[in-house]
Amino acid sequence: MSLRLATVAACLVLAMSCASSERTSPENQPYKRMLEDPVSFTGPKEGAGAPAESHELFIGLFAPGGGDPVSTAMNQGAQLAVEHANSDGGVNGVPVRLVQRWADNPWSAGAREVVRLVYEDQVRALVGSVDSASTHIAEQVATKARIPLVSPLATDPSLTQARIPWIFRLPPDDDRQADILVEQGIQRFSFSRPALVTGTDHQGRVASEALLKALKQHGRPPRLHLTVPVESNSIEAIVARLVEVDPDAVVLHLPPQLAKNLLAAFALRATDCVVFLPWIAGLNANEVAEASGFEILTLIPLEEAASPIDRRMRNDYHDRWGLVASPTAVLAYDAVTLIVNALRQSGPDRVDLRDAIARSTWHGAGGPITWDNGGGNTNQPTVKHIRGK
Repeated sequence: MSLRLATVAACLVLAMSCASSERTSPENQPYKRMLEDPVSFTGPKEGAGAPAESHELFIGLFAPGGGDPVSTAMNQGAQLAVEHANSDGGVNGVPVRLVQRWADNPWSAGAREVVRLVYEDQVRALVGSVDSASTHIAEQVATKARIPLVSPLATDPSLTQARIPWIFRLPPDDDRQADILVEQGIQRFSFSRPALVTGTDHQGRVASEALLKALKQHGRPPRLHLTVPVESNSIEAIVARLVEVDPDAVVLHLPPQLAKNLLAAFALRATDCVVFLPWIAGLNANEVAEASGFEILTLIPLEEAASPIDRRMRNDYHDRWGLVASPTAVLAYDAVTLIVNALRQSGPDRVDLRDAIARSTWHGAGGPITWDNGGGNTNQPTVKHIRGK
């Protein structure tokens, strides 16, 4: 199976490279049913908010302060971007500052915190959030307040497919990830007995819909689709069902710790099986492979080739925190740096800033950033093959 997966991974990279030009065409993107014209904002500028004289320019971060791998990495990446921006002269000599707010219940108290970022803190743009559900909250406020929002982590396709002109998304959405994993992996190399395991949280439900649709469209309906309560402490029944159907591939989307626990338990009873993982913020696929022994094929929402900004970011991140920058940290860094670069062109007016972001074509630490006609980044994710032990 190792040789088979090595072939799969190599051919996946080649196939994605050859297909990249096709994917830019809406008629070849079943996951993008949008008009061909770019989304734009042509409304009035009143209330867009441009302070008469700015001694600091504020960027709002809607995310927890830390305590878990995702929010910690997001904070560190955003902080490093602000430090780099100010060491490079800020925005035409004006320093940049990050203003952070959060609430544990984003659907009620969290919305109020985003409002406070916009109207009390007078931020020029928003970055957030740690998942798709809380990003939807920030998007609603951003739309009403006419302020740009850059999402470094959310993968829910509806965030940008709705063609709201105020949101920009950096990682590939769930539809695109599902299409790549199924078409270029499971279908191309004839895995005939896939099983699908997804969580009951918002992230899992949206990913489940995309993965199930892609599996059926490409003639690989799952032998079994299990939905796992994310608060569940018992995985024995899930493992027993997987063993019963004996899949040759498991496509999985669960919160990081639950994914690791389930695959480690399944590995004790599984036969020959390959695990396919979309990108899940906070899930380290190397740790999954080490804990379970499975062959893993996963997507990373970054470009492999290093650029000068990538090397600077990763070197300074390691020097500062003694860690290798995760995709979460890199994407948060790019979100803030993208806003700073646009501010240097637009000035502090939020509508002008939105337009400058929309015009941006820039190579960040995670690779090139160019927008499709809904505000989603078109950068190709990297296919990563990890051998089990």
